This record gives sequence, C-alpha cells and structure tokens, in this order.
Amino acid sequence: MRRTSLVASASWALLAVACGSEPDAPEPSGDDAGRADAGGTDARIPYVRAGVRCVRDGAAAPPETFDAGPDTPAGGGAGDGGPDAGDAGSVARVHPSLPQIATQGGGRLVSPTVIPITFGHDDFADEIEDFVASFGCTAWWRAVARDYGVGDAVSGAPVRRPESFPALVDDAVIQKWLRQNVASGVLPQPDDGTLYAVFVNAKTTVTLDGIESCSAFGGYHDSFDLDGRHAAYAVIPRCDQFGPLAGFDVVSGAASHEFIEAATDPYPRTAPAFAQPDDAHVVWAAVTGGEVADMCAIAETAFYTPKGYPFVVQRSWSNQAASLGQDPCVPAASASYFNAGPVLRDTLSLTGPDDRTISTRGAKIPVKGSATIDVALFGDAAAPAWTVTPQDLSSALGSTGRLTFALDRSTGVAGDVLHLTIFRESRNKEGGVEAFVLVSSFGPTRNFFFGLVGDP
Repeated sequence: MRRTSLVASASWALLAVACGSEPDAPEPSGDDAGRADAGGTDARIPYVRAGVRCVRDGAAAPPETFDAGPDTPAGGGAGDGGPDAGDAGSVARVHPSLPQIATQGGGRLVSPTVIPITFGHDDFADEIEDFVASFGCTAWWRAVARDYGVGDAVSGAPVRRPESFPALVDDAVIQKWLRQNVASGVLPQPDDGTLYAVFVNAKTTVTLDGIESCSAFGGYHDSFDLDGRHAAYAVIPRCDQFGPLAGFDVVSGAASHEFIEAATDPYPRTAPAFAQPDDAHVVWAAVTGGEVADMCAIAETAFYTPKGYPFVVQRSWSNQAASLGQDPCVPAASASYFNAGPVLRDTLSLTGPDDRTISTRGAKIPVKGSATIDVALFGDAAAPAWTVTPQDLSSALGSTGRLTFALDRSTGVAGDVLHLTIFRESRNKEGGVEAFVLVSSFGPTRNFFFGLVGDP
C-alpha cells in the first residue's frame, strides 16, 4: 500500500503505509458544532474575491487521454532507447524519449468536485475558498489535466468547522474524522468526482507514517474506506514556509500539487492510475515519486503565478509535451527548452515494490569496469549552447557515490552528441543498480535527465 505526498526532498515520495487501530478523532466544540457552515467573524478587512468562480458546463466533455504509444526498454529506434523524431515546427533535432506517465488501470476524477474544509475560524478561509472555486477552469488546470482525460474542476459547498485539530495529529485521525463527518451529514456523500480537501488549521503539525508536515512534506493525498467504497482526500498542512514558498503561496502551491495528483491518481493504494512513469523510465519514479506533479516538483521553475491569476500553482508533467521533446512541465516556463539525454540501449531487470519484475533501460557495466554511451542534446531551435554535467545521484543526495564520469566535451547545442564514459567503482547491495543524472544548465536554468547502471 502507498500514499503520495509533496515532499521536502526530491529523492522519493512513495511512502509505506502503516496500518493499525484508529486514534480518536477531535470532538466538535462550541455552539455551532453541528453546522457544516459554521464559521466565525474576525477583525480583518473583508476579503475581496480575486478568482473567477468555475462552473461546470454540462455540454463540455472531458478531454481524451493522450497516448504516445508503446515504449519498450531495449533497441535503438525511436521510442525504445534511441532518439525519437521531434516535431519539426517546435523541436530543433531528434531527442531521446522522455518518460510517459502510464496508467495502471485505476480510476480518475474525470469531473472533479473539490470540497474545501477549514477549521477553527481560519484566517485564510476566504482565500482558500476563492482558490478552490477558481483554479479548475484556468488555463493552468487545463494544461496540466488534459493529457489524462480530466476535465474542469469545480468547488462544492465549503465546509467551515469551529473545532480545530490538536497540536499534533496523525493521518489516521484525519481519516477517522472524515468518515465520522460523512456519516453524520456534516460532509456530503462522495460520488466518483469528489475530493475532500482538508486545510489543516495553523499551529497543527500533521504526522504521516512517522514524518512531520512542513519539515518533511507540504501536503499529501490518499483515499479512505467508506462502507466498502473509496473516497479521495487531500491534506494541506499550514506551513509558514516550504521550499521557495511562504505565506498563502505555500497553501495554494501545495494544494495545486495535490489536486492534480488526486484527480489523476485518486486511489493510490487500492487502485493506482497515473501513478508512475512507464517501465523504461522507472528510475524517474525512484527519484521524484512518479506522479504527474512529483515529476516537475524538482524544477526551480515548478511554482509560479499564472498571468491574470492571483494564486501560486505548480507546473505538472505533460505526456504530450514529453513525447515531442518539449518542456514536459507545463505550462512551459520559457519559450526555449533544452536538455541532454543518455542513449541507453541495455535492458535491466528490477524488482518493483509489488514484487513485479520490471524491465527498464540502463547501461550494463561490471564493477571496476566502464562503458561509453552517447548523450543526445535536444531542445527548441532558440536554445543556446549549454553545459552538461553528469552526477552520481546517490552522491548528489548526500550518500556514497559509486559512479564516476568523463565527457569528451561538456558543452553543446541541440543536435550535438556527446560521449560519456561511466566508471562503476562499486556495487549497490540494495538492488544492484546505481542511478545518475545529467544536469543541463544555462545561466540559472537547469534541466534534468536520469539514467541507471546495472550488472551485465
């Protein structure tokens, strides 16, 4: 079983779930404890709505799911370890294939309805409800959702609760609270588009499988059992700062990450959907977490404020853009995209978390041996010359490195092919593979491409 979260470290985001007895949920308090719309008044200047409320057009069908076709891990042609033909109108040269986020067959929230839930006379309640009411028909949402057959999102009736969670609350308590309040009628019964969005009150730390919010993660999504059905929910802790964000930007940024992932993979433990990249690129899942927003959270340009929209949101992975060798994190941060991908022609066998054998791309190199591979540079026609730097991923994340590298040259432009020699100094006893990353940089912009080394 697993759940997914926006984590502080980009190394991985698939967390094991510890199952056990449920702690007690917080009890309502105060005269308004039985009212779903209970909220307080404060001395602040009245909030002025900044977003445009989304409404569902009953005549508008959700978009079709984008399918780039099969991608196999071995060979030398387009889509299978060698360069892919790019779109001549937007991509300067051929490119190594970027990952496709593959469905595992689970359901989606095709027409999402997000129920915003706030607690304890939250000072951000108005902003939260404005964001939830407005994000789902923006150009940003349509860009990040359309490849996965997800249509516009709308807000359900906001729920303001007078009670607050305690200073330390575990996810099991939050799940129990959701079940109790659906059963009592405080929360609406879910349908196949419902997402309960729990915006935890300030001064409350959420624990998830033994780790704490704001230091280890900025939000997560999962599902809970409701009389044999599964209902999707997202939890957004109140962090003063998380990564590059502060204030309400943390709230909307984390919520945007969890909302697109919950829509495309609402039941990650019981019926995963768009949960991780295709098998040929499984190393990307190990590094990022693998869901559509996880894949872009490591980029410096991940969070941004769209033109004409007042709230910070996060870019997310587009299968279609990736298939064309364009910036896969949409909407693109720049008109000019560039990257460098290793051309990996070997097949490595890995054991996945479900004990499934995965055939993936990599380079077979014996311990104390070396191999030279091509590195294909690709990008838009306007991309300048940039620098390529190979790194052992374990070393980059602060652990023991097992790979060293030598490039015949370290700079180039789209269409160039560099030659990378990889030296394997030792073997990882846990899994027998080593991951590496190619960092393409020009000025402050950096793009990444990941690869694997395994046994012959």
